[in-house]
Amino acid sequence: MVLKNNLGVAQYSSKFELVRVDALPEEMIKRGSFKDEGCDVVEACLTCPLIICIEEPEWKENQKRVRAASMFALFRLGIDVELIAKKFNVRRRTVYRETMELRSS
Repeated sequence: MVLKNNLGVAQYSSKFELVRVDALPEEMIKRGSFKDEGCDVVEACLTCPLIICIEEPEWKENQKRVRAASMFALFRLGIDVELIAKKFNVRRRTVYRETMELRSS
């Protein structure tokens, strides 16, 4: 069932709340109120293959976990903490802090 109101055409489904079609990025581009500027990875957000946007907090958290796991792998190989810190461009304390949880398990 499609409803119309003063904000534009809206779509309605019994499972979902009312969704304004004109709020979708595709519609905003048509009206010229949305600039798809992309990021360092791709030129346009709407053609991005990534599941999580690098601008979102989830991406940053995932990157921290990957970095901590990489640091821990080097730590387990017996690489000096000073060298690990230099490789990741962080301080020694950061290496200890980020690998603490992995070292305790």
